[in-house]
Amino acid sequence: LYQNMGGKSSDIESDAHQANRRGSTSSFVTRFFVLIFKCLCCYCLCLFGIQCCKRIWESLLSCYSIKRNKSKQYNPVPTWDDDIELHKSGQRGHDLSSCTVENVRYKVGGTPNGEHDNEDRWFETHDVSKPYQVVALFDGHDGPRAVDHVHKYIKNELERARSVTLTTLQDLFVETETGFFENIRIYVEEKQKLQDAIPPGMKSYQASQQYPREVARLQELEPLISGGCTAVVVVVCGNKLYVANVGDSRAVVVRQTPNGAFETLQLSTDHDVKNEEELKRLEKLGLDPQVLKRAGRLGPQENTRSIGDYNIKKGYQSVDVLSHASGPPGTAEPSVNTVDIDDSFLYLMLMSDGVYKSIEAAVDEAQTIGANQVLANMVHTYAQTPGAEFSSIAQSTLDQVAHLHEEAFQTSAQQDVKSPKATACRKRDDMTLIVCSLSGM
Repeated sequence: LYQNMGGKSSDIESDAHQANRRGSTSSFVTRFFVLIFKCLCCYCLCLFGIQCCKRIWESLLSCYSIKRNKSKQYNPVPTWDDDIELHKSGQRGHDLSSCTVENVRYKVGGTPNGEHDNEDRWFETHDVSKPYQVVALFDGHDGPRAVDHVHKYIKNELERARSVTLTTLQDLFVETETGFFENIRIYVEEKQKLQDAIPPGMKSYQASQQYPREVARLQELEPLISGGCTAVVVVVCGNKLYVANVGDSRAVVVRQTPNGAFETLQLSTDHDVKNEEELKRLEKLGLDPQVLKRAGRLGPQENTRSIGDYNIKKGYQSVDVLSHASGPPGTAEPSVNTVDIDDSFLYLMLMSDGVYKSIEAAVDEAQTIGANQVLANMVHTYAQTPGAEFSSIAQSTLDQVAHLHEEAFQTSAQQDVKSPKATACRKRDDMTLIVCSLSGM
C-alpha cells in the first residue's frame, strides 16, 4: 500500500498534524474569549450588587434621618402651638416694615464710598396654616459665604417645620453651623496641607519669600474659612415672643408705660467681651478676661458667639491669644428668651449692630438714655406722623440715622479730622432695621 501510494504517507501524517494544531489553537482562542466574557459578566454583576447594596444603605440612612427629624420636629415638649390664644391659625401676620442701608466710609467734604458688599440678610415667614410668625436677621462678616448659608438653611428649616420648640431652635443654630463647616472642609484640609509644607516656626516674611505660592494660596483660602455671622430669630406666637440669638444683632421691644412714656426691653443678648457672663464662660476655658477686654475682641472676632467663624472654634489653637484655651472659645449655642406680650407692647425691632453703633457714635443723647431708646423714639415719631404708612417706618428711621451719622463726621472732621467724634464716625457698617407692630393683639 505504501508503495502504491507513491510514498505519500508522510505527507498525510503531516497534514493531519497541522490540522490538529490549527484546531487546538482555535479551541484555545475560543476558551480565552469565553473566559474574558465570564470575567466581564462577573464584574458587571459585582458592580450591580454594590450599587444595590449602596442604594439599600442610603435608603436605611434616609429612613433613619427622617425618623430622627420627625422626632425633633414633633417633640413631646410643649410647643409654641400649645400657647395659642390670640393669634389663631389663618390670621394674617403682624405688619412689618424693613430697610437695609449699605456700609460707607466718609471723606471730608466728599462723596462717601462703600467698603464691601452688603452682608446683612433677613427674612419673615408667615404661613396662614401655621399659628406663628417668624422674623430673623443675620449680620455677616468676613464675606457673604457664611451668612448666605445660614440665611438659606434656617429659613428653609423654619418654613418646613410644622411646630417648633425652644430646644429645636437651639439645635437648629448648632446644626446650621455644622453644615457650614462641612461645606468648607475641603478648604480647611487644603490649608492644613499648605501649612505643613512650610517649616514650623518660620517667620512670615521668610515664608513669603521661600514659599510664595503656598503663602499666596493661604491668603486666598482665609476668607473662605474665616467667615461667620450673627443671628437673631424671633417667633411671634399668640401672646408670646420667643427669641434665640448669637452675636450682637438685637431684638428690642418698645412698650408704653402707665404714665404714657415709652421704654425699651432688649430681648436678645450681646455676645462680646463687654458681656460679663461671656467673660466668665471664657475664663473657665483658661482665658484671661482682662486681656480680652483690653483687646476688645475674641482673637480675630468681635463676637464671642456666632455661626461660623472657624478660627475661634475648630481652629482656635492656631490663634496665639486663644491657643491655650481648654476648649473652643467660640460657640453657636444661642441665648434664648421668652416674654409675654400685653397691651403695653407697641413694636418689636430687630437691628444689626450697624444701627445702634451708628447712633452711639453720632447721637450724644445715646450716652444717657441708650441707643435702643433713641431708636424707639425715632420709630414712634414716624409711626405717629399723620398719613405715614407703616411699611415706610424703617426706611425713614434709617435715613435719619444715616444723616445724623454723616453730619456728625463732617462737622467734627472739618474742625479736627482726628477728633474722637470724627474718628468714631469715619465709617459706618451695614444697617438693617425691621419693625413689627405688636399693638392691637
